[in-house]
Amino acid sequence: MEHSALNKLHELRDQIDALADQAAEIVRENFPTHWEFAEDYCVFQMTSSWNDYNQTFSTLIADIGKDLEDA
Repeated sequence: MEHSALNKLHELRDQIDALADQAAEIVRENFPTHWEFAEDYCVFQMTSSWNDYNQTFSTLIADIGKDLEDA
């Protein structure tokens, strides 16, 4: 049960990332000035971060996976 829930979280993360890519493309095509700002500030990185100290959806999923491996 827990592993299937973790798999679902992975799927949701992938869907969120795909939607973020779609949103970035829409902004880039229609609002290029705003896109530059958004890209500079990683607005479309909705599940991860370049900063290893930030807690994100991806790090949550990784932590859950580690806990399941250790159990």
